[in-house]
Amino acid sequence: MMYYLHRLSDQFIGFNVFFYVTFRAIAAAVTAFLVTLVFGNFIIRKLTALKLGQPIRAAAEVHRLAELHGGKQGTPTMGGVLIIGAVFVSSCIWARPDNRFVWLALFSMIYLGALGFERALQAYFPNRTRGNYHRGFPQ
Repeated sequence: MMYYLHRLSDQFIGFNVFFYVTFRAIAAAVTAFLVTLVFGNFIIRKLTALKLGQPIRAAAEVHRLAELHGGKQGTPTMGGVLIIGAVFVSSCIWARPDNRFVWLALFSMIYLGALGFERALQAYFPNRTRGNYHRGFPQ
């Protein structure tokens, strides 16, 4: 979207920076960082409220390891939702919308993120049946 602002460089000389990929890449990184700062706390609280935290095995199973990792009990493990969302939003704002490789990369990232999300849900709900597929997504 922001890429098309370079067309205003005839009227305002400063808008020609939107044509440069280096400027848009830096701006996209800053935008993704700001999105994670703004929405990160909300998403982490929501994942904690949904009880999608790290399961820790009992002390009888792993002995000393349970003592070392006991503080991690309940830590949300699906932070990829936040990262993928921030990269997707930032890319939609700053990338060239007519570049098919941008869309290929974005939809590949979304697909693989959904695959990881489904795998993580299998860890929390192992007794769910998944229909005809052995796993949720075709591989």
